[in-house]
Amino acid sequence: DGIVRDDVVFALAGIGEAAVEPLLRASNGQQTDVTVAALRALTIIGGEKAAQRLVAALYDPLAAVRAEASQGVRAIGRAAVPVLVASVRQSVAPDGGEALVAALADLREAALPEVVALLESNDERLRSLGAEVLGRMGMVAAPVLRRALSHSDPAVRTLAARGVAHVGDVSLVPDLIDLLEDQDTGVVAEAIHALADLGDARGATPIVRCVGATSPAIREALDYALPVMGPAVAHPLTDLLTSEDPLVVQQATTA
Repeated sequence: DGIVRDDVVFALAGIGEAAVEPLLRASNGQQTDVTVAALRALTIIGGEKAAQRLVAALYDPLAAVRAEASQGVRAIGRAAVPVLVASVRQSVAPDGGEALVAALADLREAALPEVVALLESNDERLRSLGAEVLGRMGMVAAPVLRRALSHSDPAVRTLAARGVAHVGDVSLVPDLIDLLEDQDTGVVAEAIHALADLGDARGATPIVRCVGATSPAIREALDYALPVMGPAVAHPLTDLLTSEDPLVVQQATTA
């Protein structure tokens, strides 16, 4: 009975710390409703052990358990951040860390300092995951994304550009335009994609200047961006038709 189960959850939660160990055992049982109820009670009690169990449950095979765990992590908030980050660093997540990334992004400001710290890790995987989290955090991460656009690691710059497009912060358009001069073609390609997705007219002419690039990644990005930008690129593309570079003319004609 759902009402009785909820009463039990609140009763156990009211006991506090003394109920944590029994709840941890109950959360590992075979009955889904008991597991969900135990996780709910652990969420109310909070603390490190509760956070550890909730984070582990993000990878439970049952969707109902994963959903309860996700809600619990959000509810615990700041207390869950060290456990999430520790799990990210351990690199044992079966999905490559997707559930952990999503959980950290949901915590937004509460997780921001630790996520920024990931960007400074010596581990490329952690830097990339940190940039991925920032891109999903929304506008709260915009100042950090701006700094990440000039990070020494091309993978971080690439993911930061993608994150800017996801956040939708047009104040970062000049920073993305600067990335079109990047030495890494993957970064340039992602900046082109991001500028197109933002749809800001300031990106039109700088994008067109990339026409004639021999990099397959950049040419593929242009194939996406030029139609998306539409009329904004018409005039600068027309100017390219008089270029002495046949590759530039070809790309401008087919854009």
